[in-house]
Amino acid sequence: MEWHEAVDAWFSFLRIERNRSPKTVESYAHDLALLTEYAREKGVASPAAFTAADAREFLLEVHRRYSGRSQARVLSAVRGFFSFLCEEDDLPENPFALQHGPRFNHPLPAVFTDEEIRAVLAAIDVDDPRGVRDHAMIVLLYSTGLRVSELVGLKTPDLDFHRDVVYCVGKRQKMRYIPFGTVARHELERYLANVRPGLVARFPDCPFLFPGRTGAALTRQAVWKLLAARARAAGITRPLSPHKLRHSFATVILEHGGDVRSVQAMLGHADLSTTQMYTHVLTKDLVKTHAAHHPRAK
Repeated sequence: MEWHEAVDAWFSFLRIERNRSPKTVESYAHDLALLTEYAREKGVASPAAFTAADAREFLLEVHRRYSGRSQARVLSAVRGFFSFLCEEDDLPENPFALQHGPRFNHPLPAVFTDEEIRAVLAAIDVDDPRGVRDHAMIVLLYSTGLRVSELVGLKTPDLDFHRDVVYCVGKRQKMRYIPFGTVARHELERYLANVRPGLVARFPDCPFLFPGRTGAALTRQAVWKLLAARARAAGITRPLSPHKLRHSFATVILEHGGDVRSVQAMLGHADLSTTQMYTHVLTKDLVKTHAAHHPRAK
């Protein structure tokens, strides 16, 4: 992926999934322009070719040109940009991961409750072919915690209906399988029998589970947009996104007694500490419950 493609994808992510304001995106655009200008001058052809040494030299240049507050903003922007590329499986590691800067307070992952997700699903017209597709897609995301890049890359043979599992290739090309359960099985079978044949009628060799209009895989941006639209149609003001469904998947399993190691395996996290952030969500709720109901907590 070249620089302009990667930057466009990140801005789409910020606008659609993160719901960032135009002013915020404009600020990030300024910071990314510094990065791409530096890369052009140094002959770094793509984000994949940008190394940790490049990152150090870039930050030294930023340090010479800007104040401390601006340095922190630039570091936050470029680190977020490369984190996005790593999450979307376009890069193996973040070259800014080990660069020092001011500490930032990272918010806990936003989740949708089971009731909210049920409301979104209930508002979808399953007599409409697109509604059947979107219904199956949302159920599959919520049932498996797939990344959006993994979802759009799925092919029909990746579904194993004998074991009710989906096989996917995640970050660093690691294969894993995830159970999807009987509810998702029903939705997928309905979609495969009644809707997908019409979507691929002009593209008989299309292997993708969720094809786009040209027979290629559905784009990540298209998934972000359709999920946000489905949430709005259900009267939910917060935008729904693949990341929120992934967070909701992990949280609901832990809430119902699942162990963190199993969640780690299903999410495809290389490091257990990444998965443990979901236990912080539960801890926050436990603290609130304790404070509200324990007679000695007040």
